[in-house]
Amino acid sequence: MNYKAIIFDLDGTIIDTETIWNQASRQLLEKRGIALDAKTDKELFDTIQGLALHKSCLLIKQTAQLPEPLDDLIKEESAIALDLYKQHVRFIPGFVQFHNKIAHLRLKSGIATNASAET
Repeated sequence: MNYKAIIFDLDGTIIDTETIWNQASRQLLEKRGIALDAKTDKELFDTIQGLALHKSCLLIKQTAQLPEPLDDLIKEESAIALDLYKQHVRFIPGFVQFHNKIAHLRLKSGIATNASAET
């Protein structure tokens, strides 16, 4: 096949966003003194993997029975994630090498994302 370009999804293809969002969710719960048992933690984070922020925060709210409005939880988790991004953002292993190969082949590339401008 003769490809002319590749479009990469930013989240999970270029950068490791899942680790950051999982940390943000855990910090959101920890700030409220909530520690999930290992089974519930695994089930929750397996379920929210790949979900949009609104849906993942709704599941966290329901699982932990949080009284705060959903919009407040979304704003708080987003702020936590933004801070984590500033400190810990990392490329997915192998991405830089792969991108260098396609650049060497003069293959055009672009990035697509549904992430907000802040995160």
